[in-house]
Amino acid sequence: MPLSKKIESESQEPGLPKQRRKRKLKPLVKPDDVAGLTPRQEEFVHAHLANPYASQVARAEGIKVGTAYQMLYNAKVQAALRAIRQRHAERLEVNNHNTLLELARIAFSDIRNLFNPDGSLRNLTELDDDTAAAVSAVEVREIYEGEGKNRKFVGYAKQIKFWSKTAALDKLARHLGLIKDAVHFTGKVDVEVTPKFNWDAVPLDVRRQLLAEVRRQEAAAGLQADPKQLPCGFKELVNGEVLDGSAVDESKDA
Repeated sequence: MPLSKKIESESQEPGLPKQRRKRKLKPLVKPDDVAGLTPRQEEFVHAHLANPYASQVARAEGIKVGTAYQMLYNAKVQAALRAIRQRHAERLEVNNHNTLLELARIAFSDIRNLFNPDGSLRNLTELDDDTAAAVSAVEVREIYEGEGKNRKFVGYAKQIKFWSKTAALDKLARHLGLIKDAVHFTGKVDVEVTPKFNWDAVPLDVRRQLLAEVRRQEAAAGLQADPKQLPCGFKELVNGEVLDGSAVDESKDA
């Protein structure tokens, strides 16, 4: 049986009516799906199934957009939506196999299957399932000859369009990992290199103030500093001397 005959078409409203009423998707929802939800949350579930945009649902239902998003991300509401959508997908046989099958029918379609051996166009009812699935549109126009009372019907002009083979092949290739997205940069890139800061060029009194502030923050945090450590990239000062053993001539900073 063709896949198209297994799928039951269900019209979905582009926008929800302002008045609350039963929706066509409501039979998909079973009592167990909405058990534990408040009446308002249950109504939101029905609305969201008909319209996946929470902001539009909010306007249609007369509630705040923030409230709609709060209900959408509620754990119980999410569980209800997952259960309903999973059962709906199983009912329509929406699975990996059928999805890839439809893509393959488009990607590997052959236009020769539209014609009879004598070159005439086949009737649409004679097309096999694979070829029919690859057809996106059919346009039929009546052809007449003459004008006015002499106008006479002579036949039909038929135009058949296929779905994009390249788009289907691209999706299949990405699914199989044959195509991987990569980002390439071309052109010039200006890079600014910041040189390492020379703490030795900082006056001694400024370094003392910085060191005192570091020690104060360490003490406030309850940390015991090692006097041999050199915090913040500058030399620690102890009793007017640098830890590497060289004396500090404070007169140079005066």
